[in-house]
Amino acid sequence: VQAELQQMQQENAAQLASAEGDVAAKAEAERAVAAAAEMAVEKAVEKAVAAEEELQAVQAQLQRVQRRRSVEEEKVQAQLQQLQQENSVEVAEAVQSTEAAAAEVAA
Repeated sequence: VQAELQQMQQENAAQLASAEGDVAAKAEAERAVAAAAEMAVEKAVEKAVAAEEELQAVQAQLQRVQRRRSVEEEKVQAQLQQLQQENSVEVAEAVQSTEAAAAEVAA
């Protein structure tokens, strides 16, 4: 009976050691998975931050381009108004000149 009891104790100890090894291996695997997940999250965050920085840079460049375009449009508009005014003056002068010539011819 004593021998059977010792054998059962040895088997139980072996099973316990095996179970402890399994638990330790499982815990180590879980730690490895958690570490890999943490690294993946860190990389995703880094990519998101880089993308946000790139987006901000592109938006700033777009604003600069839009401001330049607005300034250019204002310049073109001013030039157009100037030309229209000059054209109006030239047309008025031409009308006066034509009317004066017509008056001379009529007289």
